[in-house]
Amino acid sequence: MDNTFRAVTQLDLRAQGLSDYRIRLIVKNLNFSRRKTGLRIYDASDVITAIEGQLASEKISSDTRSSLLGVLVHLKGQSNVIRVDFLKNLSLEERAKALKTQIEAADADVIDVLGEYEEIKRKTQATLAGVSP
Repeated sequence: MDNTFRAVTQLDLRAQGLSDYRIRLIVKNLNFSRRKTGLRIYDASDVITAIEGQLASEKISSDTRSSLLGVLVHLKGQSNVIRVDFLKNLSLEERAKALKTQIEAADADVIDVLGEYEEIKRKTQATLAGVSP
């Protein structure tokens, strides 16, 4: 197994296109290693074993089998998706500068959202109090 995927959450499986029902069947008897921000983290090798067990069943539909095979390929690191580090060819200083710029842009977006939230909150409170915003 490729070491790229060591942990899997139910959200990861959902992002791969599995239904909530199928995910529950997969993780039903698995131990989760820890909770991180409310998510249960499963060992990828356990998830792979559970999926292979379901694939061994003759009762699953061809669509479900296809979905499970796609997830299995992804978890085993056999997919044709190649992760690219676009900052790889930059010097350490240039990488730091690019990442700092991205962080600053994200922080500015958060400030904008918080400002909008405060404005909506103020208008809502004014409306509830019967005062014209």
